[in-house]
Amino acid sequence: MAQQNQADSCFSNEVLPLRAEYEHRRLNTNLFPPNGRRHLDMELTPGEKPSMTYWIDEGTKSGQCVRIFDVPRTLSGDILRLYRDLPSL
Repeated sequence: MAQQNQADSCFSNEVLPLRAEYEHRRLNTNLFPPNGRRHLDMELTPGEKPSMTYWIDEGTKSGQCVRIFDVPRTLSGDILRLYRDLPSL
């Protein structure tokens, strides 16, 4: 039982700072509210060329469609990892 508590504590010590960092980045990006526009829908496309597709509320019924491909060390990859903002649309 003591080993399980120690394992849980080690896990928490690793995960909690990562969660806090992600929450900070998400709150400070313009990809998501509160700094970005509301999403009507979003879709993950896994596979050889993974991407995220967002339908962003811009006042129309269907919204504006933005597809961002997950390419590491590029602008699109940095946007999905919340390191950079979505450029003005």
